[in-house]
Amino acid sequence: GEVKIVAITASVLEEPREFILAAGNDDVVFKPFRDQEIFEAMARELGVGYLYRDQSEAAVMPEGSELSAEMLAELPPGLLQELRQTTLALDREATLEVIERFEEDAPETAAGLRALVQSFQMGRIRELLGEMEG
Repeated sequence: GEVKIVAITASVLEEPREFILAAGNDDVVFKPFRDQEIFEAMARELGVGYLYRDQSEAAVMPEGSELSAEMLAELPPGLLQELRQTTLALDREATLEVIERFEEDAPETAAGLRALVQSFQMGRIRELLGEMEG
């Protein structure tokens, strides 16, 4: 099979993702990272899924479940466009930076989005963005 390379970098400057990918890496994880981020990168690159032994806690209240498409619809269009781009690129750092910019004006929306980013559910954010347009 094809070998996949995921770079892990502690670069304080956080070199642009594109630069790291252009150097021949398939993906990149920035330090500090949670173990989950490594597993997520492997899942993306290898097309695998994981079965977790203890899902009971996670099942109680899905992260960001209070977030709705309506809440997102209240954000400025420019910020929504940026969210679309950062979530599509699976760029957690950039997504969190966008969230910070409207946190003061929409604290609940920001908290819901942050929970989704931190629990590796970028796809859920994209679904909500899609519902908002549909």
